Formats: sequence, structure tokens, C-alpha cells
Amino acid sequence: MSQTEQAPARQGLAERWFGTATPVRFTRRTRSAAFLLWVVAVFLILRLPLSVVLAGLLPLVVLVWDGIRWPRPQTALLWLFLLTSLVTSTYAWLTNPGVPVVNNATIMAVLIVMTAAITCTSATRDALRFFMNGILFGLWACLLSGIFEVISGVKLLPLIYPDANTAAAVAGNRFIVAGFFPNYNDFSVAMAIFGVLLTAQLLLGARVGPLVKIARIGALLALTFFIVVIGSRGALIGLGLGMVLVALTAARLRRRRLLSVPNMLVLLLCVLAAGMFFMATPFVQDSSTALRGDIIGNTIQMLLDDPHRLWAGWSNMVLFREDAALLYEEMLMDPHNLLLELVTMYGLPAMITYVLVWAYVLYRGVWQLRITAGWREVSAVCITVLMPVLGIVPSSTLRYYWVHMFLAAAFAALQMQAKRRRTIIARAGAPSTP
Repeated sequence: MSQTEQAPARQGLAERWFGTATPVRFTRRTRSAAFLLWVVAVFLILRLPLSVVLAGLLPLVVLVWDGIRWPRPQTALLWLFLLTSLVTSTYAWLTNPGVPVVNNATIMAVLIVMTAAITCTSATRDALRFFMNGILFGLWACLLSGIFEVISGVKLLPLIYPDANTAAAVAGNRFIVAGFFPNYNDFSVAMAIFGVLLTAQLLLGARVGPLVKIARIGALLALTFFIVVIGSRGALIGLGLGMVLVALTAARLRRRRLLSVPNMLVLLLCVLAAGMFFMATPFVQDSSTALRGDIIGNTIQMLLDDPHRLWAGWSNMVLFREDAALLYEEMLMDPHNLLLELVTMYGLPAMITYVLVWAYVLYRGVWQLRITAGWREVSAVCITVLMPVLGIVPSSTLRYYWVHMFLAAAFAALQMQAKRRRTIIARAGAPSTP
């Protein structure tokens, strides 16, 4: 009997598409191609040339090599959000001749392929591992680039983005750095995400030597220093909330009854009350906050005046800025708000489905703890939950693909735990429950 006949059949999309009477059999791969997702993550985090092209091509290789599987029920809302965004942005592209070829529709198609490579293969565990390791490596490179700028005095932002409006501020202060980003506030958000990842590693990572622990703690102190010096309040709040959320999640995973449901509700109410009090303090309520309020009001008015934009968005940030400049000449109208940016780029349906996806991750991942006690799983879920908070810092959050990257990782974590639960139930001989 040949090797092909001995290998078990992989039921994937190919069999359904070809419609053959005899199942299409594939030889079992001894090594997964998921390691390519490490390259994708590094290129996207560091914003390297051809990063979006590789994010579309390399996941295709993963899908062909590892085999495509139908999306699991746990990812239904995720795919609803992705496909809704694709439909609305494609509509905006086709109905507006001014939209270039590289727009939100084509980028969304790339992100869909990347998400499929993480959640729709037989190697989801390997995909999540390599993808999160790539994100971690990229963020380490960002932090080290900032430290290099401080030590050497050579700033990367004027070299990479010579026309950036923050170049003068970066060049004028030795400790204000931007790394591979066009804005130091965007760098601070990346560092806040890195801080959440490091916290998860310190609490849930594999046992390592003292030097590795010292390096992680030192990196956490260094990135906190950069965020404080830059003065990004949103990133600092996101870092603090993220560290607390990871710590609570890790403690509950190790001791499930640590916090009962009533105690969690009381804690949630206390957090909401503290947040409302904090939002009323002068630390938050200043001219910058008032300006962002004006941006939100003006953008909502633009959306209401054009129903097509309300339902499908602009599909391109440049076109949105051009239309906003005609109405508000002396005001920078970049969203500075993730939910508002979703509406302007993909339309109201995409924003609504994103809120549903976010609520699902919050409920399943944080409330019900349907994840494994690993640093990759916990950090992916916690960062996804924190993304609306971190999304108020950059002028544009979607251009860094953080939202979709961590959504894919979070749903991979939820999917893996659901598979583990089904396996345990099947071995115990009990009927499976949805």
C-alpha cells in the first residue's frame, strides 16, 4: 500500500469544490508551514516594505500546505465582521472612481487570507504559536530601536518618514522616539501592547532562567519609561489596564473560584465608577480632549449628510481627509477613535459587527475563561479586549493591522480550547453540548 493510501484523508474545501466521488487524499505533512506566519507578523509589526504583500502570499502557502478547513462555529462572528467589512469596502471602491487599487477592500482581502491561515487549518496551535512569537519578536525590535535612538542620538523617524509632522518633536528631544512608526504616540501604543505581552509571559510563560526574567522586567520598565516621557495618556492607561487584566485572568485560570460572579460584578462596577471619575479629571479633560470631541461630532455630521458613506465608508483614509478638508479646512479630522474609524473606513455595519465580536471575546475569553492558561492565549484575548481603549491614541489604528492580528489570535485561542473541551467530553462518554 502506498504512502498516499496509508495517509488519512483531510476533509477540506478542496473535496467540496471538486465534488469528486472518491475523497481527495493528501499525504500527511511531517512539518507544518505555520512558521511562515512568524515572518508575516514580524513584517507587519515593523512596517517593512512588502509587508502587506507577504501577508497575502505566505498565508496562502500555509493554507495550501496544511489544508483548508471550514471555519469552526466559535469563529462565526469573526467571519461575519470580516466579510461585512469586505462587502462594504468593495461597494465603496466600486461606486467611487477616486478610490485607488490599494484600498480597504484589497487590504481586507489580505487580512481575510491571513485570518484563515491562523484559524482554518489543521495546525491552529502551531499557527498561533508562530504568529504570537513573531509579534513578540517585532515588538522587541521596536523597543531596542528606541533604546538605540536614545543611546546613539540617531533618530529613525526623520530617515524613514522625512515628511512626518512629528519629525521636529522627535529630533528635539533625545528621549522621545518613534522607532519604525510615523508618530511617537503610535510607538507608545505598540509599547503598551508589548507591556501586556511581557506581563503575560512573566506570569504564564514557561520556566526560564533569571537572566531572561531580568531582561523581561527591564524591557517592561524601559517601555513604561518611554510611554511616560512621550506623554501618551491613552497608552499609559491601556498599559495599566492591560497588566491588571492579565494578572486577574492569570490568577483566575490557576484558581477558577478566586473571583465569584457577584464579586466580579462588584469589581466591574468599581472600575466603571473609577473610570468615570478619572475621565472628569484635568488629566483627561483638556484642549486635546475637546478637540477630539469636535472631530467626533463633525465626522458624525459628515456621515449623516451622506447615507452612502454611513453604510459603506470611504474605503480610503486619503479620500476621507480630502472630503473633511473641504468642510473643515483648519481642523485635522483624523478619527483618533477605533470605532469612529471603523465607520468612516468600512461603514456602520462593520462597526456594529466589530462590537459584537469584541463582546464575544470579552464574554468567552475573560468572563468564562474559555482559553488555555498560556501567555499567548491570555495576551491575545486581553489585548483584543483593550483595543478600543488603545484605539483612542493613534490618529489611525487600522493602518497598523493590530485589530485584525489580535482578533485572529484570540479566536484561534478560543477555538483551541473548544476543541480541547470536545475531546475531554468525547473521552468521558458524555453528550457534547454547544
